[in-house]
Amino acid sequence: MNENCAKDGDICVIVGDGVIEHKEDVNTKRKYKLLNLPVEVNGLDLTYTPDKDAIAVMRSAWGADTKAWTGKKFSVKFYPKTVFGQKKTSILPVILEVKA
Repeated sequence: MNENCAKDGDICVIVGDGVIEHKEDVNTKRKYKLLNLPVEVNGLDLTYTPDKDAIAVMRSAWGADTKAWTGKKFSVKFYPKTVFGQKKTSILPVILEVKA
């Protein structure tokens, strides 16, 4: 999910468990993990790969188990971020439903 298929304020619904993807940087050979979440936004089924800031927001609202995140909603908020020296646009979730 990115700025081509969502805009600030759109409502995003997590529709399934998160899946960890193992990656390796082609230049540095550094290994890292990504969390991929199946989401629905604007009637589209998409994958949201939150960065560490976004994961911290969601964990603080819903706990660490991504199975418990299914059905939870957040609003999309884009913000500029520099990653490995490159500017990119990231999504910071604005939580709409917190864990009871």
